[in-house]
Amino acid sequence: MEAERYFQKLIARRIPIVTDTIASAKIAKKHGFETVNFDDFDFSNPQNTALLLITTYSKYEKLENLWDICKSTVTHLSMVKSDCSPQTIDYALSKLLSLHFADTLKRRSDAYANMLSTQCVELESQGEKISCQFGDEILVVNNSNVMEAGFPYSATEFLEASLINIINKKPSFILDGEFCFDGIIFLCNNAEQKENFGSQIQRFMQCCSTGNNRLIIKNNITEKIIIGGIDVTNKYLSLFGNFEHSSIAMEFAIGCADYTNTVDWSKNSLLNESTVGAYIGIGMGLQMPHIDFISAKAKIVNKAPYLEIGQ
Repeated sequence: MEAERYFQKLIARRIPIVTDTIASAKIAKKHGFETVNFDDFDFSNPQNTALLLITTYSKYEKLENLWDICKSTVTHLSMVKSDCSPQTIDYALSKLLSLHFADTLKRRSDAYANMLSTQCVELESQGEKISCQFGDEILVVNNSNVMEAGFPYSATEFLEASLINIINKKPSFILDGEFCFDGIIFLCNNAEQKENFGSQIQRFMQCCSTGNNRLIIKNNITEKIIIGGIDVTNKYLSLFGNFEHSSIAMEFAIGCADYTNTVDWSKNSLLNESTVGAYIGIGMGLQMPHIDFISAKAKIVNKAPYLEIGQ
C-alpha cells in the first residue's frame, strides 16, 4: 500500500486504532475512530489495516513478535516509550491528524534526496551551523513511500528523513559544529529507564523553555550541552557518563511534518521530533534513554562534496 493512501484512510477514519488500555481507547474514540483491543486484532489477516497505539510496556514487547506473525498493514505510535498520559496521547493524535500527508511525504522524499545525493551538507539552526559529512555506506531508517504488509512501521518513519549510526560499524554520518535546539524528547525502552532517569530529563525539558539551547559536537561526540544558557554538560555526564556511547550522535534527521499548530515543547511526544526542522539523537537507548534534541525550522543551507562548505 502507498503510504499516502494509508494516511489518507487514517485521516478519513476508515481504519481502526488498536489500543491496549481503556483510557487510550477512549481518547481514540474521541477523535472519531473505531477501536480494537490489541489482543483481539487479527494480525494474520492481510486485509486488515490499523494504527497501533501502544501505551504499555507489555504490549510494546509484543511488537517484536509481530515480525514473525504479522500479515496486516500497520503502523504504531509507541507512546509508552515517551509519555502515555491522556493529555499527551490526545496531543499526539491531534498533531498526526492535522497533517497534509501528500506535502509531508514530498518533503521527506526531497530531504532524503538532498542527503543521499551529496557527501556533505551544512545545516543552519538559529544562526549557528553544523556540518554533516556522510559515510560511504549510509543507513537510512526508511526512505520508501510504500508500506509492505507484515512490517510494524513506526508512524513517524513517514514524517522524517532519518539516518542512523551503529556502534562498531563505519558511521553513516559525522557531525561537527553547533546545533541550536528548541526542545528535547526522550525515549525509554523499558520501565526501569523511565523510573531511573525520567524526572531528571524532564527538568532538562523544562529549562529549554527559556531558549539559548545548543549542542557543541565534534566528530560525532557531544562536547558541550547548553540549556537555558547554562552549561549542563557535567550534570548530563553525572547521569549518563558511565554508560557506553552516552555522548555520541546516533541519529540525524530532517523533520518533515508541518503541523497546523505550534509544537508544545513541554510534551514528551514522539510527534515533536518530526516537526519541520531537524534533530540529533544522542545515546543508543540500551542502558539509558535515547534523547532527541530538536530544532524547529532548522534547514540545509549548503551541500557540497566533502567539507569545503562554509569556508
